[in-house]
Amino acid sequence: MKMKFQIIIKTVAVAAVFTLAIGASTRLLTPKFVDNIPEGSLIEEYYKDNHKNDVIFIGDCEAYEVFVPNVLKHGFGLTANVRGSAEQRIWQSYYIACDTFKYETPKYMVLSVEEMQYDEPCKEEYNRMTIDGMRLSPEKLACVRASMNPDENTTSYIFPILRYHDRWNKLTGEDFNYFFSKPAVSERGYLPELTEVPMTELPPVKPLADYSLPDKCTDYLNRIIKLCENHGTKLILVKSPVLYPHWYSEWSEQISEIAKENNITYLDLTTDDKINEIGIDWETDTSDGGAHLNYYGAVKTTNYIGRIFE
Repeated sequence: MKMKFQIIIKTVAVAAVFTLAIGASTRLLTPKFVDNIPEGSLIEEYYKDNHKNDVIFIGDCEAYEVFVPNVLKHGFGLTANVRGSAEQRIWQSYYIACDTFKYETPKYMVLSVEEMQYDEPCKEEYNRMTIDGMRLSPEKLACVRASMNPDENTTSYIFPILRYHDRWNKLTGEDFNYFFSKPAVSERGYLPELTEVPMTELPPVKPLADYSLPDKCTDYLNRIIKLCENHGTKLILVKSPVLYPHWYSEWSEQISEIAKENNITYLDLTTDDKINEIGIDWETDTSDGGAHLNYYGAVKTTNYIGRIFE
């Protein structure tokens, strides 16, 4: 009996050491996304929130570089958080929305529609920046299955060590500095950019052979619409005021029709009238010549949309 007890104790001890070793290795080898590519930390930072938001923004860089929660808080008395990530696809937005409703039911959900033009998965690097930060859940697993490229597999999203085990020779000071804890890189999901690079010349607009938005994207948009409807959350669709890649009026018309059919709001902020109404100055309000807004353009845009909530 004593011998069996000793064997059990040893087995448990070995298992515990092995588990700690795997956990420590995973923590060390998984990219930290703090000093470099902070966009990769945005999704996971949401879980540190108190989940009492009036507004949740979801989408790609046209969400996390455009909407400033602090502006809504101080200017309109609204609490907000941005659940954005680089190259976030519309199906990823859907599963992030599903995940959000597990924690809270905001009055408004604002969805960036820029990614409605893409029905193919991103490169794995972008998938990781969106999905790795999600807590393990049925929603995360469904997001993985919907997002993976042919050479990816679900297991590596559950156990990141399987993906990052070969990073030993690529470790930097960032990996060691933030081994135990990571500082926040965002302001409630907003990633500030103070750089000013004026817009000088836009690329020519190329005609398309087919202006139809992909069926896959409209399907997931309709899922998001239904999801918000079921939770009593008012959905607002937004195309942020950036100049390129070009946003075709034909795409806007299709989204406008979907919005009209479902009695929801769609704001196309790329038109000259809207840009003038917001007060965007392309000399000072863009960080890269028109593809992204900087902090000054983001504050103006957030103040504009804040009036929509009133």
